[in-house]
Amino acid sequence: DHSNGQCAVIGGFVYRGTRSPALAGQYFYADLCAAWVRSFTYAGGAVTGRTSWTLKVNLGSVLSFGEDARGEVYVLSSNGTVYGISAP
Repeated sequence: DHSNGQCAVIGGFVYRGTRSPALAGQYFYADLCAAWVRSFTYAGGAVTGRTSWTLKVNLGSVLSFGEDARGEVYVLSSNGTVYGISAP
């Protein structure tokens, strides 16, 4: 659906880190043009929860996601910054 300024889903990672236990098991993804970040959990063959995140900074466009060896998830922004994902 390319309505409302959406143009391309940017796939991410499932959060498996320890810094924000409340995020455990959530899959993070974004839209390139609409500048939103969302997540969902998946269990038993079904989506069990969806979250649209309110961002504390202006990311511009989300270009990519990354994950480190500890399972922490990061967002690469078009403003040239890499942000770590953490619970509010």
